[in-house]
Amino acid sequence: MSKLLAIISFFLLMFISCKTSDVDSKWEDNIKLSENNITISAEATTVLNTTEGSSW
Repeated sequence: MSKLLAIISFFLLMFISCKTSDVDSKWEDNIKLSENNITISAEATTVLNTTEGSSW
């Protein structure tokens, strides 16, 4: 009986802990970036992205 309970508990914990999170880049802009999408080319260029957040 205790082996069965251990096996059931193991699988239950596996299913609970394997929840998928949201897709990357699908979060709210909590630091208020000046640009949300930046394309960087192979050329020697400068990209400046500022924030309005106070935690940085």
